[in-house]
Amino acid sequence: LLDAQGPEAVAAWMLAETRLLLTDTTMRDAHQSLLATRMRTYDICRVAEAYAHNLPQLFSLECWGGATFDVSLRFLNECPWERLARLRAHAPNILLQMLLRASNAVGYTNYPDNVVRSFVARAAESGIDLFRIFDPLNAVENMRVAIDSVLETGRLCEAAICYTGDLHDPSRSRYDLAYYLDLARDLRDAGTHILGIKDMAGLVKPAAARELVHALKEETGLPVHFHTHDTSGIAGASVLAAADAGVDAADLAMDSLSGFTSQPCLGSVVEALRRLDNVEPGWALAGMVLFTVSKGIHAYRWRVLLGRPDVPLRPLVSIFMLSNLVNALVPLRAGDLVRIELPSRLLKLPRAALASNVLFVESLFDGLAFLVLVAVAGFVLGEGVRELPGLSIFATIVVLAFVVLVLLARWELPADPARSRLLVVVPDSRRERAAKLLEQLQEGMASLREIRHTIVSLIISVTAWVAEVGVYWMMAKALGLELGLGEAIVLMIAANVVVSLPITPWDIGPFEVAVTEAFVLLGGDRVDGSSFAVGIHILLLAWITVTGVIAMFTLNLRPREVLDTRRLGSDEEPGA
Repeated sequence: LLDAQGPEAVAAWMLAETRLLLTDTTMRDAHQSLLATRMRTYDICRVAEAYAHNLPQLFSLECWGGATFDVSLRFLNECPWERLARLRAHAPNILLQMLLRASNAVGYTNYPDNVVRSFVARAAESGIDLFRIFDPLNAVENMRVAIDSVLETGRLCEAAICYTGDLHDPSRSRYDLAYYLDLARDLRDAGTHILGIKDMAGLVKPAAARELVHALKEETGLPVHFHTHDTSGIAGASVLAAADAGVDAADLAMDSLSGFTSQPCLGSVVEALRRLDNVEPGWALAGMVLFTVSKGIHAYRWRVLLGRPDVPLRPLVSIFMLSNLVNALVPLRAGDLVRIELPSRLLKLPRAALASNVLFVESLFDGLAFLVLVAVAGFVLGEGVRELPGLSIFATIVVLAFVVLVLLARWELPADPARSRLLVVVPDSRRERAAKLLEQLQEGMASLREIRHTIVSLIISVTAWVAEVGVYWMMAKALGLELGLGEAIVLMIAANVVVSLPITPWDIGPFEVAVTEAFVLLGGDRVDGSSFAVGIHILLLAWITVTGVIAMFTLNLRPREVLDTRRLGSDEEPGA
């Protein structure tokens, strides 16, 4: 296609392709990152023919440029041009890609323009099909000679943007989305066929990858090629997030030379995407319906814990669904604020009672339910479950929290709470209001006052989480995996413990890491664990988004009203 119709046709094909195109970096950046670029021409060419026969569907092989030229001459006593010629002969059916340091070419100083032009022309004649060009300071002017030289050869030009900073950190506003979009427009106008994202330090988090890829494609209309490093261990999730956002190609490395400062594992990402392409819709739909049922049981438990059987269940279910969506979108449990504010605003329930119930009592019963389920998993799987990291600490925290909250719930307030010794530090003018808040806080712990009420609440909690165990079992079936009861329990608990402390939008990254590591601890294959984690996360997030939006309209709310806390603490509201 490149020879017959030119680079523009290849770029158009990339945009039309529905698969994620993959570049294998094993022959260049992988061993440059892990082995100081010491892989010999002999070793590379021994496997090149296997690539040609077994992986002809690869988009490209990154095999030249960067430090390979320098190291070949100075340390390996080899000719880099001979390496390129031999690779071209052994892999004639795959695009060969190189890294070009703009005006530095493959060296460490600025070369005259005629040197850069001659080098690019010679590289194209020798077999390079795709030139990735970058400047470490994102200086587009420094890239123009190299870009123009590649365009003259009729080969593919990929101009790359170097990523730095943190797209979602407002305190680091120098490198915001507008900065990258300005660069992208300049590179598009310079004539590049493909736009590269070059994340040399592995800084792109999954949420940033999703947003950046989507914005760059919308802004430029060019195919986007994502390059990252797995230094932080999260790069695989970033690649999958980028793929979900529509990235056209991504860099990966063969399994044995992947990870750490190299690229993410090619095998893991391929398996993850393969499972997503072969989802059993019947099992997936059944899992999503059961997921909704489990959240409905949680909403019913919410009413029981509040001790308010007079409160209608339907709006509580809608608020619960909406809070799941908010928790996914906004880190640090913003959904819990929704569950405090909306019932107060719409159902006139006291905010203090809602706060103590949502933040403390529900968390306590979730912890107790998890301990019950861990005991079941231990019975099914054996003593290995007891050795799970942090289990004893978790159990100790839950037991201590139970004791403290039961004592607080059953503590007898004086006839005149304003005279309580707890409130002596409160100014007289505010003591009456503080006393009212104290009463409401205790009201939110109604389920802990009587043993019968506590047992009923625990049974409902266990039922809700058992339903979610069923969700994980069904989703595994949908993704072609077989899970036993014990494994499904452990994976469900691992995922929900991580999700309970969200630190990224959509919990992308921590969720995948937690589920994958739990899968491996249970004796499963890491690739299967990774693909299951990504698959179930995508399916559940899609369902949470749909049900959350439906719940918002059911409550007759607009998006900006969901987190409207302007009336929080107003004495004029009955729910204050």
